[in-house]
Amino acid sequence: MRMHTGMQIKQFLLSDQKMFDYIVMYGGEDSVFNFVSYSHSDVEKVFPILRKLQLAGYRIWYDEGIYGGENWRKILASKIRDEKCKDFLLFSSENSTKSKHVRAEINLALDLDKKITTVRFDDARFGSDLEMYLSLYQHLLISDKSYFDEKLLKSLDIRTRIKNLNT
Repeated sequence: MRMHTGMQIKQFLLSDQKMFDYIVMYGGEDSVFNFVSYSHSDVEKVFPILRKLQLAGYRIWYDEGIYGGENWRKILASKIRDEKCKDFLLFSSENSTKSKHVRAEINLALDLDKKITTVRFDDARFGSDLEMYLSLYQHLLISDKSYFDEKLLKSLDIRTRIKNLNT
């Protein structure tokens, strides 16, 4: 009976996107998480990857949960500064390299010595000032279809994973 109930809850969470997002992404004040930095112009490429991370049980935080009227710059900075932010997941693209907001997030993460995992959608670069520091960390190529998912999951801090929801 308990296993059956657990499966019903799992199906409910997977069918109710808002509930699933709340539990996986936010899951309480003491939860560790991965901060996601991306250009909003890349939503169609970024969100399927975030969905895979959610399904694998990783807690992620990105700016979709900020309400109108809130000081979003202050919220982003506080999330990056938060000691519960274990990984900084950067989606690099032609769009993100042109975004002053993405650049500001990277600079703050670098100043705080956060571990940065860069997912490269294309050959665009942030310029020598940032690339000099980003090159210290291994990056992942989205074009590496055979190993990308596995490498991405292994690159994130295991403490940010609540459990594997596919089992």
